[in-house]
Amino acid sequence: MTYVEQYLGEPPTSVYRQRIYVHRADPASSRIITDIYAFRGKDAEKVLGAHKDSSKLKGFSPASMDKLSNGCAMLWKAVGDSFEGVQNAESCHYIPSGISEKIRLSDRIVLSPAALST
Repeated sequence: MTYVEQYLGEPPTSVYRQRIYVHRADPASSRIITDIYAFRGKDAEKVLGAHKDSSKLKGFSPASMDKLSNGCAMLWKAVGDSFEGVQNAESCHYIPSGISEKIRLSDRIVLSPAALST
């Protein structure tokens, strides 16, 4: 499991979204698959900074969060000492809290020993 804070700006200055990434091996495809969960309501405020204080995540589980649709899972492959994950906009779409339109996601994420970049 990985707690993720995503920032806007360059240099990054403000958190705009937090997620929990739950990783699992898929023996059928020999890949790592990551399911993505979003915090509900004001729960995101409660866990802000959890990468520095993991006790803030106590009590949270996938059952208490919203899972992005199955088509939004990240598919990973090893690249050197890092991992590269991809997400496909053709299969990944969801309706975020407070918005009435469907959002499509297409992402490339690099997980290195030092950071997760999207």
